[in-house]
Amino acid sequence: MKLISLQILVLLAFAGCSSERSIKQNANGNITAEQLYKDKCGGCHALYQREKFAKGDWESVLVRMEKKAHLDMDQSNLIRQYLIAQTDSVKN
Repeated sequence: MKLISLQILVLLAFAGCSSERSIKQNANGNITAEQLYKDKCGGCHALYQREKFAKGDWESVLVRMEKKAHLDMDQSNLIRQYLIAQTDSVKN
């Protein structure tokens, strides 16, 4: 019984990572960088603590994760800019 419950839990976790998830838009119909980051990255794992990464660290993380998160180039750039800006605000 525990094995079946675990299998169902794993399947639900993978379903939550689907690239077909709807991304929340703001009142203007645009997707904010923060919301894109939360939806695309936080859908599969806990969001990274920005104070633990330097600007250069984000690049290697994003290169690894953009395919897994099914990010197009615009989405990847938007998230990259957001994370770097957030990192700068923490460091100052």
